[in-house]
Amino acid sequence: MSSSKQREDPAPSELLKYLPQHEVVVCTTCHYAVQPQAISRHLKEIHRVLRSRRRKFDLYVAGLCLRQPHEVIPPTQAHQFPVPCIPVESGIRCQAPGCGHLCISTKRMQAHWRTDHGCKANPAHDWRPAPLQTFFRGNLLRYFSCPETPVGLQTRCSLLQPLDADNAAILDHYFQHTYQTFVTSTETEHIWRRVVPNLASQHDFLLHGLLACTALHQAYLHRHNPARVEEYVLRACALQEIALPGFRTAIETPSKENCDAILSFAYLLVVYSFASTCCYSPASPADIPEATTSLFLIENGTGEKSTIQPKTILPNWLYLLRGGCSMICDEWESIREGPVRALSDAWDIDLETSDERDTDLLARLLAVIPTTGSTDDDEYWSETITAIYTRAAIQLSRSFAYLHRTQRSPITTWDVLRVWPMEVSMEYMNLLHQEHPGALILLAHYCILLKYMEGYWYFDTKAKLLICTIQKMLGARWGGFIQGALDTVLGDL
Repeated sequence: MSSSKQREDPAPSELLKYLPQHEVVVCTTCHYAVQPQAISRHLKEIHRVLRSRRRKFDLYVAGLCLRQPHEVIPPTQAHQFPVPCIPVESGIRCQAPGCGHLCISTKRMQAHWRTDHGCKANPAHDWRPAPLQTFFRGNLLRYFSCPETPVGLQTRCSLLQPLDADNAAILDHYFQHTYQTFVTSTETEHIWRRVVPNLASQHDFLLHGLLACTALHQAYLHRHNPARVEEYVLRACALQEIALPGFRTAIETPSKENCDAILSFAYLLVVYSFASTCCYSPASPADIPEATTSLFLIENGTGEKSTIQPKTILPNWLYLLRGGCSMICDEWESIREGPVRALSDAWDIDLETSDERDTDLLARLLAVIPTTGSTDDDEYWSETITAIYTRAAIQLSRSFAYLHRTQRSPITTWDVLRVWPMEVSMEYMNLLHQEHPGALILLAHYCILLKYMEGYWYFDTKAKLLICTIQKMLGARWGGFIQGALDTVLGDL
C-alpha cells in the first residue's frame, strides 16, 4: 500500500456543522464558524483538502442559507445559549447603564471604561463575570453572552396584554438588537432602551408598533431566506394593523398622558414605512419592486403623466414629518420638557431664515431652467413653475449647507429627513406628482443626502433605487442634469 494514499475525508455535514437558527457553518475540528466566501480556502489551507475532494463540500454548502459575519444574530433568548459546537470562555460584562460591553480580560475592560465611559472603572461594581462565545475568530471576533431578561417590560406587558411566544421572542429581539439601530446619542439610547418600552407598557398601540418594526428588522436580517422573510413580514403587518387604530384614536385626542407615546409611534411609523420594502436582497436596483420608490414617488413611476389626482400626494412618512407638530401642538411644551424631548428635535430646524447656501450646487440647479422661448411641452417652463422650482432649489442648497456644517456625527436619519422634505412647498410636491423634469432633477440631487441613510437597515438601497428610477423617468433630454448626482449616489460617499 502506497504511503501517499490519501486519508478519507469526513462527510461534509460532519466537518461543517450547519446551525440553521443562526445560518452559519461551524468547523467541528476548529470549533468556530467559517464565513461563506472563506469555506473553500479553509478546507484547503487548514484541512489540506485538495480541489478534487472539495467538490462534495461545495455542493453541500451551496444548498445552505448562510449569512455574512456582520449579519449573524447571536442567541436572543436564554434557552438558546450556549450555541453548540462553539467553546464557552470565561469573560466579563460591563455594568454601565445601557452598555453591556463584553470582553475576555480585565485589562481590556479597563481600557473600555477609559475610552467609552471616560473614567476609571471600579472592579467592585462596574463589571461582572459572564460566559462568552464568538462565532468567528480573528478580525471577525465578536463576543456574545447569555441574553438577559428585558428590564421589567415583559412583566408589565403580561399584566396588560399577554404576549404569545412569538411576540415575546420579538420583544427579546428588540432589547437585544433593534433598539440599538435607533440610537444616535446617549440620550436617545436611554429613550429607546428605557423610556419607549415603559411608554409601550402603558399604550397598546405603541407596544404593537414597536413589535411591528422589530419584526421587520428580523425580516431584513433574514432577507436571504424568503420563507423567513415572509413569516416576519406577515407578523409585522398583523401587528401594525392592531397598532394603527389606537394611534389614530390617540392623535384625535392628544393629552399630556399620551403625547410622548404619539411622538414615539410617529418615529416608528416612519421607520416602518421605509423598512416594509427593505426585506430582501436584490441583485441590482432593477430587481427591486416599483413599490419601493414610494419615498416620494407614490405613483407607479412609469414615466406616464397621470390625469387622476390622488387624495394626497404626500407619502405617509412625509405627511407625519410635515404635520407632526400640528398633530400634538397643544402638548408640544409637555413634550419639550418630557422624557422623549430629544425626539422632537426633528421639528426644531428652520432653514427658511438661513442665508447659508451651497452656492455651487445652487448654480448648477438654476442652470437647469430653460432659457429658450420654446413652447414645447417638454421645454417650456411657465413663470409659476420657474418660481416654484427656484424656491425649492434654494431650499435644497440650504439643506446641503446645513448638513455640511453640522457637527453631528454620524449624520442621522432625522438630520436628513428634517431638512428639505419639511421645507418644500405643496406646489413643488404637485410638480413632482406630475413628474415635471425640474422637480425630478431636484429630487435626484436630494438622493445625495439620502445616501447618508443607507447605513441604516430600514433604508438599505433606497437612495440608489430612487435615483435610478428618476434617471429612467427623465430620459435623454434631461438625464444629463443629474449625472453628477448619479455618480455620487451609485458610487461611494
